[in-house]
Amino acid sequence: MENPRASSSSSKMAAVRGVVLIALLAGLSPSAWAQQVKGVPQAFAAVQAPGAAVEACHSSSAQAALDCARRRCQRKASRGTCFAVTVCEPAGWAGSMSVQMSEVQFSSTVCGAPTREAAEEALKVYCASHAGAKQCTMTRLWAPDGKLLITDTTWNPRELKK
Repeated sequence: MENPRASSSSSKMAAVRGVVLIALLAGLSPSAWAQQVKGVPQAFAAVQAPGAAVEACHSSSAQAALDCARRRCQRKASRGTCFAVTVCEPAGWAGSMSVQMSEVQFSSTVCGAPTREAAEEALKVYCASHAGAKQCTMTRLWAPDGKLLITDTTWNPRELKK
């Protein structure tokens, strides 16, 4: 028998991915986008170790961005296990938020959005659809050129559903 919570979580993640995909389709094609931003990093990767902050990098390729983010993570995690959270090429806009549950807190990161607004909306959809989320705080946004924007925007998941 299928676990209803697992099915619900899977469908919610599919909805978030769908929002990001729709946002990408509404923008330029990846090849046109990459040509439009020549001279800036073309890929984004975010990596995290359990109990540690998300480490991210922009670079010339997905593999280079992933390697860079892993190196940063390893420095902070003291050789703990660092795992890839997300990788996008082209990078697009990316965002990271913390999700507060009743007893635990974790981070979620998205990338590949064609605009800042699309990245923020993807995080909002994830926040609103995550069963048990009490509060979500968008902490960082990255522009396609790699510029980091520190934010402190908090959402109540129940209010986002209205």
